[in-house]
Amino acid sequence: MRERGVRLRKIEFESADGSSKNPNVQSQTITQKDQSPVNTIGYSFTFSGSYEVFKSILAALEKSLRLADITDIAFLSGDNNSFEFTIRAKSYYQKEKIITPDGTVEALKKITIDTSFFSDPQFLDLQESPTPSLENIEKGRSNPFLRR
Repeated sequence: MRERGVRLRKIEFESADGSSKNPNVQSQTITQKDQSPVNTIGYSFTFSGSYEVFKSILAALEKSLRLADITDIAFLSGDNNSFEFTIRAKSYYQKEKIITPDGTVEALKKITIDTSFFSDPQFLDLQESPTPSLENIEKGRSNPFLRR
């Protein structure tokens, strides 16, 4: 928001059970055994800005590494091409510990990466990657309609 010069007015998160914080809304809670490997968090945020700023916020959400499902968009018009937008969305995150039968997660935690090649003189002397030669390489395919 700061990068786009947008004033964030309010942000709210849904409770863990998905119930609304609004006391006027009656919700029913259904208890199920959750087998999903991910958790969901619902949230809404309100900001003010121009329509162009709104489009840039949506583009940033689209390119974000964190998956977000936008469930609702509301806006109020103001003066001089200024609007107040409210976006309601859901994001997903991995549960704290996924236990696999073969212990994959624990094995991944123990991986170490050898970075000694960064100090190798051959690596340090590299200036640019070599240009591959395209000589003697047939480009494309032959025209089947030409007689030989």
